[in-house]
Amino acid sequence: MEFYAEIKQRKLIAEYESDIDKISKLKSGTLYKWAVTSPRNLGFHKKFFALLNLGFDNQEHYSDFDVYREIIIMRSGYFKTVPTEKGTVYLPLSISFGSMTQEKFEELFEAVLVTLGKDLHMKGDDILCELNSFM
Repeated sequence: MEFYAEIKQRKLIAEYESDIDKISKLKSGTLYKWAVTSPRNLGFHKKFFALLNLGFDNQEHYSDFDVYREIIIMRSGYFKTVPTEKGTVYLPLSISFGSMTQEKFEELFEAVLVTLGKDLHMKGDDILCELNSFM
């Protein structure tokens, strides 16, 4: 069972209406095992993709957004290497919510901002201003 809640004054308070029912099923006096995590910021995730779209719309090398996204992520330093018989293969790291913390995702955002700054010949602050009008 997964739900979102926060502790307020030593009480577990549901974050979403849909989680109230899940919390109400917890029985007093029963031992529960908790895996405490802080969910990734969905708004920041959207901002990251807006940044990628801004870069994609201002380049002519790639016609496929997913290929562009993977290349930019790797050029920003977020990749793994896999040795094969024919040599080393480079693969982008996953940015899925389950595989990257919010902190790491923010680091990736900054690295992509630097990469796109070089590609677009713009300062990061200028890109962020453009991004705000893009969103």
